[in-house]
Amino acid sequence: LYVAYEGERLGPDVGVVLSAGADSSRELSPGDVVLVNHAHGKHVRGLRIGGVEFENEVRLYGCAAIVGGKARVVPWYKSVMAVLERDGGVRATGRNVVIDRGDVRTVTEGGIHLPDDATFRPSIGTVVSVGPLANPEIKVGMRVVYMATLVKRVEGVRKNLGIVPSEAVLAEVRVGDDD
Repeated sequence: LYVAYEGERLGPDVGVVLSAGADSSRELSPGDVVLVNHAHGKHVRGLRIGGVEFENEVRLYGCAAIVGGKARVVPWYKSVMAVLERDGGVRATGRNVVIDRGDVRTVTEGGIHLPDDATFRPSIGTVVSVGPLANPEIKVGMRVVYMATLVKRVEGVRKNLGIVPSEAVLAEVRVGDDD
């Protein structure tokens, strides 16, 4: 899987798919704008794909990558977390789950205004999208408890969305249980 930045970078964790391998092509297509985990990618410059040479930075995922100083194969779905859709939505890929985390509390009960980096991050949210390899018990629309420390925030969308691996979804919240 090749993910590249064409011209300017779209964001610190956003790239454009140039080519998708056989195992990822069911979920990703060239031109898709994706959120990626940069720790798993390998930088390449001057890459040639299908007769076209790319001078800009290209990152490879789902192939041999340098992780922690050692070369190893990283499945693409551990690195590409979601597709940013044209309508402003976010579609989970692989084993990931997109969660609407609701409104972020910026004022404490005592009236103290909190800066962005100190705001309360809820650990209960509503599932917006479920990747095809995620736990089949997790469904869109479920209210869930999740591990907030594993959330990858989605920047540039209107809602307060986060992406977590399906293993980070701990429980379903039933109506009346979160009061």
